[in-house]
Amino acid sequence: MNDYPALMEYLPYPERKNVAVKICEAVVNLREVLNSKKQVKQLLLFLKPVLTEEDTTEVEPYEFEHEQQTVAKIIHLVQSDKPTTCYKILCLFKEYFLKSQPERQ
Repeated sequence: MNDYPALMEYLPYPERKNVAVKICEAVVNLREVLNSKKQVKQLLLFLKPVLTEEDTTEVEPYEFEHEQQTVAKIIHLVQSDKPTTCYKILCLFKEYFLKSQPERQ
């Protein structure tokens, strides 16, 4: 799985974005628990096209809203028995979100 984000870079931006949205939807639909920082880092590499805007092409408002809502749902999948682990994972999300454009934050 470590090489897939690098392979995704070869896809044109719209296709990378579609793959990222599908991965995001799959994680949300499976209700996969996110309980390790390593797991979340890997996921965020896959979601990079949805978290940052690389293409200046105008996106339909409903598409943008759907993407952002799906990403927001992932935050609710963070669970751990240790509060410090949850905090570290949430800080990792925050770090990636702050790197994005203001309309994506």
